Amino acid sequence: MRNLSNDIATQGGSGSGDLVCIDPVEGASLYDYFNGALEPDDVRRFERHLVSCAKCEAVISQLDRMMGILQEEEVFDAGQQKISDDPGSMIELGA
Repeated sequence: MRNLSNDIATQGGSGSGDLVCIDPVEGASLYDYFNGALEPDDVRRFERHLVSCAKCEAVISQLDRMMGILQEEEVFDAGQQKISDDPGSMIELGA
């Protein structure tokens, strides 16, 4: 299984131009940091890294924007469908 955090940190992926993580070992914690899966000491260490690494800062910013867009879409989609009294059927609203 590929480590996406490491791929982005070391290969300049995710649409951030030619930026490359200044410390790929720390940069590999990016997704765990974003998902709240790091221990408190690791959070502090990654945040120190984030202050000086434009690549990781750009990826975090992109992830924040993407999550905002997805949440807006989810709210919109939820408003378009209503579950009827019959759990097996869906009624499309606004169609």
